[in-house]
Amino acid sequence: GKQKYQDTHSKAVQNLSHPEYPIKLAMWDFGQCDAKKCTGRKLNRLGYLRALRLSQAFSGIILSPVGKETVSFTDREIVEHSGVAVVDCSWALIDETPISKIKGQHHRLLPFMVAANPVNYGKPFKLTCVEAIAATLLLTGFEDEAKTILNNFKWGHVFFELNEDLFDRYKQCKTSTEVIQAQQDYLEMCEQEKNSRVAESSDYADDPWFIPSSDDEEEQENDSEGCSDDEEEETPDQEA
Repeated sequence: GKQKYQDTHSKAVQNLSHPEYPIKLAMWDFGQCDAKKCTGRKLNRLGYLRALRLSQAFSGIILSPVGKETVSFTDREIVEHSGVAVVDCSWALIDETPISKIKGQHHRLLPFMVAANPVNYGKPFKLTCVEAIAATLLLTGFEDEAKTILNNFKWGHVFFELNEDLFDRYKQCKTSTEVIQAQQDYLEMCEQEKNSRVAESSDYADDPWFIPSSDDEEEQENDSEGCSDDEEEETPDQEA
């Protein structure tokens, strides 16, 4: 099986080649993901992000499951001066990964959003490194910087498109509490829309002449694709 932790630091690119990029980006790579698909390693190869050893501390925002607060505009100054770091590990091994050993003061969670990466497309929370970083940058007011790193992936623009309504809501928020409330409002709206569709379908249940359209059937099959009831907040990368 896969190891809980592999030292990939020695193989990482140590010299950043984009001095004009204003945000410091970093990651702890636990060596559990497919190196060819890992978005964090690609950002490292491109010179946007540096790899950290498990023993290294980070003074910026750290996206990890041990966070107690959700990223919000309040974190903008921390991001501006100290940057953003992610934990790159497999979702399948998240419980076995020594994330608690990561050193830093500003651990954060991300609010509800869905992935656009090919491996977990449409799934809540299962974001890649680049999606998690881009979301953090957008929530803290660095939208151009978020788009810059996403543009290195052919599916990157889809991440903003899938979550456009959510991001519009989150960008209006200043604090973590407001972000959580916006998340709750969105999920409640999704639940109401789902229930309305179910009720509308039941109105025709006894009508022998009613034939559902293909669009109706697809909606029933996929009605929770972007509106999950799962409110668990996690932010590490997965095998993508």
